[in-house]
Amino acid sequence: MPKVPISTIQDVIAKILSKSHKEGDCLVYDGYRSVTGYGKVKVGGRNGKLLLVHRIMYEHYRGPIPEGMFVCHSCDNPPCFNIDHLFLGTQDDNMKDMVSKKRAFRTTGEKSGVHKLSYIDVENIRKDNRYIAIIAKEYGVVKSTISMIKNFKSRKDG
Repeated sequence: MPKVPISTIQDVIAKILSKSHKEGDCLVYDGYRSVTGYGKVKVGGRNGKLLLVHRIMYEHYRGPIPEGMFVCHSCDNPPCFNIDHLFLGTQDDNMKDMVSKKRAFRTTGEKSGVHKLSYIDVENIRKDNRYIAIIAKEYGVVKSTISMIKNFKSRKDG
């Protein structure tokens, strides 16, 4: 966050608080939000910068954010700025948190909207002893797809 006089930061905090509401344990910013849902507020007047609300609040109440660190949400609610819901972490920490909370969606197999092969197709491909090129042509996929299926490097679910 840019160094601003304390009166200015107090004005920014007041603006954030005036455009927020309580939602369960979360303090949710109702002002401008990024496309990913994070609250943003302009700091520095007319030509100022848009800064993330949760980062402003973290820095105001907890201190400077080390370079390269993320301010993560334990509540998984992007517009929340409740200081008790915010913690520092690396990009790796943030991704591990996302996976541990089952928020990482990697859809494979028939669950994927772009699948070409059913579970039965995969089973049949694994039993098929013909040349990979012939099997690939029959199913309308590339040879590497057939090879990966046969070697259990793809479609482990089938």
